[in-house]
Amino acid sequence: MGSGIIQTDTDRLRRVVTRIMKGLFFQYRSHRLPDQYEALVFNEESVQKWPVETLNVFRENVIKPILSQPGVTIGNQVFTFRCGFNTTDTDTTYWIFTFYQQASFLGLTQPREKGSL
Repeated sequence: MGSGIIQTDTDRLRRVVTRIMKGLFFQYRSHRLPDQYEALVFNEESVQKWPVETLNVFRENVIKPILSQPGVTIGNQVFTFRCGFNTTDTDTTYWIFTFYQQASFLGLTQPREKGSL
């Protein structure tokens, strides 16, 4: 630990970001995320591991449009988020969360796949 590197618990951070996303979902949609939907959170490193074709489509159709919107910042640049809503299913949402202008997460709410709980 003397190297100055801070170890992070990525799973714990994702759980915290998931709770934030669900709370903001409620704030924006005026209802909780339906049970038949799931909330998914990805850090930058995990998004980079997506198949190239999937990542390119997602960048063009989701990430770029969301980043073009002004973010909501809380605190002195401590936390910023941006969101987008699917036009055909308003419970499908897309979020970009940035902490301290450094650590970013991508969040999604979407229908659960058949058979998953």
